[in-house]
Amino acid sequence: MTLALLPVLAAQGARLMRRVPDVPEAQGARHGVVGAGSAAGSLSDPASAPFRLLVIGESTAVGVGAPTQRLGLAGQLALALQRRSGRDVQWRVVGRSGFTAAQVRHQLLATLTPRAPRDAVDLAVVVLGVNDTRGLTRPRQWRQHVQAIVRGVQAQTHARSVLFTGVPRMGDFLGLPWPLRDVLDARSRMLDAALGAAVAELAGVDHVPFTVRIPPELFCHDGFHPAPEGYRLWAEFLLDSRDL
Repeated sequence: MTLALLPVLAAQGARLMRRVPDVPEAQGARHGVVGAGSAAGSLSDPASAPFRLLVIGESTAVGVGAPTQRLGLAGQLALALQRRSGRDVQWRVVGRSGFTAAQVRHQLLATLTPRAPRDAVDLAVVVLGVNDTRGLTRPRQWRQHVQAIVRGVQAQTHARSVLFTGVPRMGDFLGLPWPLRDVLDARSRMLDAALGAAVAELAGVDHVPFTVRIPPELFCHDGFHPAPEGYRLWAEFLLDSRDL
């Protein structure tokens, strides 16, 4: 069916790319500390050490749709974590708008700062799937990339826990025209199922399906990326899913 509709889909995709604004990545430093205490903590009191958060992935990882990184996903996660735990949160973003899982695997993993086990990242959040849906990545390739990314993050950062966000359901993007929306929706569901199966084979990683509903008014002007309040809602949903 996809092959038969290919000319229509290609034309719709081209029109969509011309129509949708090119929204830049969020500005500001891609690392920071939320909280009033010391970022170093105390060696004699591990509980006083900051909670270390890493966010890695595609456009929503780097806050497209928010004016600054602090108002994007990483900043909102850090703020919510600090409020819930009372600990300082040390956060960092590694990502690139438009990147697929293959590009994250081959280009971004090597840029992660290696950590000793005692300085392990407490939570690594991986955000991918939209560009692989649009780019027609095959489920088998996607699954291989997913597992390689998780293993790479764990090897580089000794992450105590990895959270892989689910692939957004493209059918929820009402700005997409039919039949492009239905085809991409089917592919996004397929990749999310493959994602769940891939992480189920690994230790220390969870898959959180994208079941959060972000109202249209909480998206930025491109209609595809969350605005700051949308990122806040998404961050709270992710932390609720892990009881953090």
